[in-house]
Amino acid sequence: MNRLVSRHSAVVGSTGAGKSTAVASLLGAVSDASRFGSARVVLLDLHGEYAKAFGTRARVFRIGADTDANESELYIPYWALAFDEFLSFSMGNITGTPFALVQEHVLTARRASASGGIVDIMPDTDITVDTPLPFSVHKLWYDLYCLHFATHTVSSNQNPTEATRAWAKDGTPPIEAKGDVNGLVRPKFMPEDKSSTPKIYLSQYSNQPHNHIDMLEMKLRDPRMQFLFRPGKWAVSPDGKTELDLDKLLSDWVGSDTPISVFDLSGVPSAIIDDIVGAMLRILYDAMFWGRLKPEGGRQRPLLLVLEEAHNYLGAQSKGRAAAATRRIAKEGRKYGVGLMLVSQRPSEIDQTILSQCGTIVAMRLTNEQDQGQVTRCVADNLKGLFSMLPILRTGEALIVGEAVNMPIRTVIDRPPVGCRPDSDDPLVVVPKGEDGKRIREGGWTEPPKAEDYKPLVEAWRYQNPSAGVNAAPSESNSEQEKE
Repeated sequence: MNRLVSRHSAVVGSTGAGKSTAVASLLGAVSDASRFGSARVVLLDLHGEYAKAFGTRARVFRIGADTDANESELYIPYWALAFDEFLSFSMGNITGTPFALVQEHVLTARRASASGGIVDIMPDTDITVDTPLPFSVHKLWYDLYCLHFATHTVSSNQNPTEATRAWAKDGTPPIEAKGDVNGLVRPKFMPEDKSSTPKIYLSQYSNQPHNHIDMLEMKLRDPRMQFLFRPGKWAVSPDGKTELDLDKLLSDWVGSDTPISVFDLSGVPSAIIDDIVGAMLRILYDAMFWGRLKPEGGRQRPLLLVLEEAHNYLGAQSKGRAAAATRRIAKEGRKYGVGLMLVSQRPSEIDQTILSQCGTIVAMRLTNEQDQGQVTRCVADNLKGLFSMLPILRTGEALIVGEAVNMPIRTVIDRPPVGCRPDSDDPLVVVPKGEDGKRIREGGWTEPPKAEDYKPLVEAWRYQNPSAGVNAAPSESNSEQEKE
């Protein structure tokens, strides 16, 4: 077990070879409280297959969580991200003066949080733009908007401030149109007029690019991004306060209540999945790294990270955040108690640097020559002949070689009991009959269709939730997003 976790591992096999079931069996054994009472496993599940695979041994996090099924809402506080990660999610690639302005505002807000928020007071000299301290992204948007678009009653060389802003007036009686921070209502300003009394001047940054402000506003309004920008009790008020801090987030993610944490990422927009995986891996690794001397750190209580469908974000030429974070863990994680388990049907598409660091290989049926070659290159020369049988392995059968076993093993991995299996079985075209003569499940092509109604399907599609139906009430999170 020491070498399986700390020296990393990979479970590979063609689609239908039994990888998901094998992973469920392995993690089921790892989470056996009678043997490993303090096991700590995080499973990143891209397709939502494992929500019910571990029963009470796992906590499940997903967007639009079903609280009746004991699922927890997935929140990733934007302020826990490093500055470059935050920019990638919120504003894209910016340079020059706009970049410097954003960086200055974020650093100032983080420092203000340290002196007046829920964290212990930290010296300003110890706080960087990457320090995971709360700041209000809605206040950031508002301040940047005013910085670029506000007009003032003094010129730019007279040090304009918030007090010199020339607010436009709306309503009856007229009041200053200062907008609303949390409601994303833009403020309004008087037009430039140097002949009026008082004179009205443009901001000194009015000629600077401001596309990043529009993009940030768009992201803040996007209901799919609320798990990031309105993260529940980790949401930040305009004055920089949060109800909960990162200790509670980490306790939820990797605490001792259950040995396995399943992060169902099927509801995350595909365009940002690489960045989300990278951010989560970086947060977990940094927590284990900097807390390595603490009882909850990785050296005292190691953490196993299981990456399902790893080929989707760990490509050989990938420069994404997920690949960068995984390379770092693969190279350095052993020393700090962070282990990897890669799961993939296309090992040839995984960065060789990452795969070569996996000390244990669980190889199931592989029919593609490139995939076979990639796996074979990761084992000792005297074992390469053994891997010639990869194309003929049965479903659920595997070759296990490497540091976690004393000698190479060819074995059939036991399936977990019914009710503790991942939702990855093949759909049946022809549904067989059981011993009682009745078909073992509904559906397939062997029965005439019932009265068709595609409305529940469309509801599930719209809510991005396969459990939603015509009469299903949206989750609390989705209800808030609809109001937005």
